[in-house]
Parts: sequence; C-alpha cells; structure tokens
Amino acid sequence: MVTKHILDMPRNNDINQMSTEELQTTYAEIRTTYTTDKANTTRGMNPPTGRMRESRRTIARILTVMRKRGICPKIFGDDSRKNPAATSETP
Repeated sequence: MVTKHILDMPRNNDINQMSTEELQTTYAEIRTTYTTDKANTTRGMNPPTGRMRESRRTIARILTVMRKRGICPKIFGDDSRKNPAATSETP
C-alpha cells in the first residue's frame, strides 16, 4: 500500500477536473489510507494527525464533487433507506 503524503493530496481544482473513474480511484486510495491510520491510532500507534485531517477533508471534497455530478458512491449502497416511499409499492 502506498501511503499518501499531505502534499500529494489533490486540491479542489484537481478534484474538479478529475474524471469519474479517477475520482472513484482516488477516493478508494485515500479512504484506505485514512482507515489504516485510524486503525493504527486505536492500536496505540501515532500516525501523523495532519495526514489524517487532510485525508478526511479530501474525502469530503471528493464526495461533494461526486454528489454534484449525480454519482452515488458504492459505499452508501442502496438509497432506499432514506426514502421509504421509493421502495413501498402502492396496491
């Protein structure tokens, strides 16, 4: 696994110019890095907190762009939970 450095994180302009596939790939990479760092924190290790903060912010930026484009990330799964009327059938 490649650990991203804070300076390697894409910025707003870079994120807005990415294709859908690039967004999804970048999201998966950064999410994996963040999850690993968070797990290491619970184990008593001390990963760089600046990297964790920047990872969270970059994930939020990517998800915002994806939502604006109407892309539903696979992590959320089925949206029917949010709108029960969409799944209930009227006889």
